[in-house]
Amino acid sequence: MVWGMLKRIFSGGDAEPIFGAASASDLNRATRHFDQGKALLESSSSPTDAILEEAILEFERSLDLAPQFPMAHFYKGRCLQLQGDFETALKQFDNTIELESSYFTPFIDRGVTHATLGNYDAAIEDLTSALKIDGKNERALMNRAGIYSEMGELEEAIRDFTSLIDYGSANEQVYQLRGTAHLRLEYWKEASEDFSKFLTSGVDLSPTEYAQVISNLGTAYYGLGMLPEAKDNLDAAIQLDPELAEPYRNRGQTQFMMAQQAATAEDAETAAQHLAGAIQDLTTAIQTDDSDAAAFNNRANCYALMGDHQEAIEDYTRGLERDKGDAVAFMNRGMSYVCLNSLDEARQDFAEAIALGYDMKDILAQASTVYGASFSLE
Repeated sequence: MVWGMLKRIFSGGDAEPIFGAASASDLNRATRHFDQGKALLESSSSPTDAILEEAILEFERSLDLAPQFPMAHFYKGRCLQLQGDFETALKQFDNTIELESSYFTPFIDRGVTHATLGNYDAAIEDLTSALKIDGKNERALMNRAGIYSEMGELEEAIRDFTSLIDYGSANEQVYQLRGTAHLRLEYWKEASEDFSKFLTSGVDLSPTEYAQVISNLGTAYYGLGMLPEAKDNLDAAIQLDPELAEPYRNRGQTQFMMAQQAATAEDAETAAQHLAGAIQDLTTAIQTDDSDAAAFNNRANCYALMGDHQEAIEDYTRGLERDKGDAVAFMNRGMSYVCLNSLDEARQDFAEAIALGYDMKDILAQASTVYGASFSLE
C-alpha cells in the first residue's frame, strides 16, 4: 500500500506527510513494515501476546526508517493498549496526534486509554476533540456517554445517548444505557420508556441480563407509583435469575408500599400479607448481598410499620453501619426510639439527621405526633 493511500485513509485529506530526512527507499521499506504489522494486528479479533509483540516489532522497524510516520505510532499504541501497557500507549497516541491531528480515531483511542487509567477529564477532552472532527461518530459518543455516566454527570450522558439515537444508531443498548441514567436521576417516566423500547427491540440477552433490565423497568414503575406493574416486572426478574439481590430488594420495597396503602385503607389482612412478603424478600436480598444498606433500612421500615420497633432499630443500625450518611435512616431510627420512649437516643439520631440536612420542623412534627406536643429536641 503506497503512502498516499495511507494518508487519505488516515486523515481524509490529500496533504503530503513530513518524513524529515527519510529517503524514498526508506519510505518504501517503512511502508512495507507498517503493512506487515497492521496485517498481524488484524489477523485475529483477539490477537495473542506473541502476535502483538511481532506487530510491535514491525511498527518499530517502520518508525526506525520513518520516525514521523503517524500511523505507525498509532498502531503501535493500539498494540500496547491491547497488552495493557496504557501509559506507553498514551505516548504513542500523543506522537500520532502531534504529527497528524485532523483524524478522529487517535483522539478516541487516547481518550479511551485515559478513561481506563481513571483520567476522566482528559478522556472527555479527547473524545470531544474527536467529535469536533466527526460530530456523529458513534464510538466517540458512546464512550463519552459512558465516561459521563461513570463520573455521575448524568445529564451530559443522556445528551450523548440521545444524540446517538437521533443519529440513527443501530445499537439497541443505547436505550438501556440511557434508561439507566434516567433511573439514577429518578426520571421515572423516561426510564420506563427507554427500558420498554429496549425490551421490544429483539436484542439477544442472557437470562441474567434480561432480568436486570426487567428489574430496572419495575423500579421505574415503582417510582411512578404503578405498584402492581412494578411487582409484576420484579416477579418476572426473580423468576429469570433468582440469584440477583436487587429485584428482591426492590420487590420488598414495593410490597412495603402496598402494605402502607392497605393499612391506610384499613385492610389489615392485606397489609399483613404484603409486610410478610416484603420482609421475606428483603431478607433474601440481605442474604444475597449483606453490604446493601437500603435492604436493611427497608426491612426496618417494615418492622416499624408492624410496631416491632426494637427489630426496626437493629436493622436501621445495620444500615447505618454501611451508610453513615443516610439522614432518613437516622430520622426513622429516632422515631422508633420515640415509640419506645428512649428519648435521649431519639434526640441523638434527630441531631444526626438534621446535621445531614433533614428538616428540623418535619422531625418535630412527626415526633410530636407520636409522643405529644411536649416533645423537644433538647
